[in-house]
Amino acid sequence: MAEPAPAPAPSKRDAIVAAAVTCFSRDGFAGTTIAAVAQQAGIGKGTVYEYFRSKEDLLLDACLWCCQRNQTQVHDLLGGAGTNVHAAGGDAAKSLHQLMVAVFSVVPSGSQAYTRLFLDLWTVAADQPQVLAQAQARLREVYAQWEGVLTFLYGAGLAQGVFKPLADPAMFARLFTAIVDGLIWQLPFRPDRTAESLARTASDTLLTLLMKDAQRPSEVLA
Repeated sequence: MAEPAPAPAPSKRDAIVAAAVTCFSRDGFAGTTIAAVAQQAGIGKGTVYEYFRSKEDLLLDACLWCCQRNQTQVHDLLGGAGTNVHAAGGDAAKSLHQLMVAVFSVVPSGSQAYTRLFLDLWTVAADQPQVLAQAQARLREVYAQWEGVLTFLYGAGLAQGVFKPLADPAMFARLFTAIVDGLIWQLPFRPDRTAESLARTASDTLLTLLMKDAQRPSEVLA
């Protein structure tokens, strides 16, 4: 039997971003230099500038790397089911619940090591309009992906007659992502729940609020 092909080596750009994530999460934006990122990546300082114009650009890409990591972990936790309602026996409520549990399991706890990056991005963007504009454009795509999946599953459940009609389904999706973001910031200061307990309780609560039949959640959550 032939040996499996080795995994492709990360590109130099990816290696720079991974090194930046390490440096920014450890030392913060102000305490990180391009030289430090280059040393972490095992390359020359000039090579970093071949891929990134500034430390601010590198910070934004590092934050997007964290977002992609979370998306990959959620996808893996779901076994690739994603928006596939049929993966839950055709039950949109179960599909949405599984997605919410996966997101709450991965994102708030998994993002703690990288919260510093997003806090630094928020601070830098507040002082530099061009960074804010770039962050808005690129993070809009990230939020749109999450919210698109949630809106799709809500629509499927509405068509199945299991969810309450909402005046603005897109706002439900936006509120969900806001809750996830809020829990990321709360966790260090309110460590009163395990990640597993938090994921299950938050998902159960949101699903119950959506369900048309007050008795139905017990069947989905069983």
